[in-house]
Amino acid sequence: MREIKFRVWNNNKMIRSAHLSEDFCFMVTKQGEFVDCVLMQYTGKKDKNGKEIYEGDIVHVTDFFHGDAKVYKGVVKFVGGYYQIEGQDIRNAPLGWIISSDDLEVIGNIYENPELLEGN
Repeated sequence: MREIKFRVWNNNKMIRSAHLSEDFCFMVTKQGEFVDCVLMQYTGKKDKNGKEIYEGDIVHVTDFFHGDAKVYKGVVKFVGGYYQIEGQDIRNAPLGWIISSDDLEVIGNIYENPELLEGN
């Protein structure tokens, strides 16, 4: 069974706990204020370094199937009931199609490292 975990992006920092609902995500500050946030779910997979892969992560994917071991860069998204990797050279590649975690490496995420997507 897949472990269900979330992380949230709020106020320029990544946080691992929040009050969750199906319609929205919010956090309560120490001052008692409600603050909106962006919710990202754990995919149930880890990369080649053992790092958990979440929605919004930017990953390198190595393609060993075409003989050249080319590395592609993409963003992990949840679309149509499954996780996929989307990028300039790799579109709609289901995360479940990646044979081995050795083929994946998390290099950042879209909130903390948007510069990694320049050129995509």
